[in-house]
Amino acid sequence: MSNLAVYITIAVSGLQTLLIVLTLIYTRYHFKLERAASYIARFNSEDMIKNRAAVERWLSRPVSECKRLSELEEDPELMIRIFTFINIFQEVGVGYRNKMVHRRSTESYYGHLIISYWDRTRFLIEWRREVVGRPTLYEDFQYAAERFARKRKRPGHSSSPATGLAVQRAALFRSSQTED
Repeated sequence: MSNLAVYITIAVSGLQTLLIVLTLIYTRYHFKLERAASYIARFNSEDMIKNRAAVERWLSRPVSECKRLSELEEDPELMIRIFTFINIFQEVGVGYRNKMVHRRSTESYYGHLIISYWDRTRFLIEWRREVVGRPTLYEDFQYAAERFARKRKRPGHSSSPATGLAVQRAALFRSSQTED
């Protein structure tokens, strides 16, 4: 075998290895996007929308946290709806912490929701941790909420979900209202 044939064989082998590595990287990237999209689709399902409505009704009533917890203990159906709803944030948090989802998509879609629902349901989760004796219950939900909140406080990050073009449009709308 000539030297040229050896060099060509080595080059072809190197190219094949490079293509395999690139395929693996792309496949992993695609898997992460697909997982993030599946969480989004599940979050927007009819059942999840009903659960979110139940959570919002429960959280928006002007009663104490103790009263809310009593209502849950008295209404197993409500408890199921609420924990089913917040479980998705735990699942998203697991995927986010373990780098199993596309992070930018997850932060963009879930960032504000996770921060908001963590703040509003933290009392429930702390109560549940105590009741079942599991101090790590919903720790990935907590991790994601704390991580997203820190990221939003960094320079260049908005503290609200409305950014970019939406902010510009809102500013234009406000300025047009004051000119009249």
